[in-house]
Amino acid sequence: MKPPHPFLRAWQDDDLPRFQALHADPDIAYWLGGALSPDLAAQAFERDRKFLFENQWGVWVVQDPAGKLVGAAGLQPVRSDLPFHPGVEATWRLHPAARGRGLITEAMRAVLQDGFARLDVPEIVTFTSSTNLASQRVMGRLGFRRDQTRDFLHPKLPVDHPLRPHLFFALGRPAPDLPGGR
Repeated sequence: MKPPHPFLRAWQDDDLPRFQALHADPDIAYWLGGALSPDLAAQAFERDRKFLFENQWGVWVVQDPAGKLVGAAGLQPVRSDLPFHPGVEATWRLHPAARGRGLITEAMRAVLQDGFARLDVPEIVTFTSSTNLASQRVMGRLGFRRDQTRDFLHPKLPVDHPLRPHLFFALGRPAPDLPGGR
């Protein structure tokens, strides 16, 4: 299976401990509403891996230029408990030490292009808490536009959780190239 960008690759058996560590990292876990237990992370790992293998699109390993696993990025079906289900969601997480190098922006540009080529969807969506300014900046660099009419309170977070208010962003399908033109 060929990933859409050189910074990406498919999950391998020996990636499980790094996947678990990534989802237990306090800085990453904070924005995801809490750390995943090793068992829940193992279930998510198998789910992501199986989906990617069966569909040839999904969530990929993000590697730094030296080939070290530093994150996860890709596309996934929108969960059924979210108000904009069904759909396709862009998602990413990156180890704090690997941030600020453009790895996610560069890889996700390729993922989005590949997603629109493979999937018959009018848009790809993403969302984040109202306070996650770093992710909002990445969304802007990728061309996502905020749609305030679809902002929501995340149903998996308690009513008083500070990350519960979420902002919704969408990226519409690019217009097809005009034949013989610009």
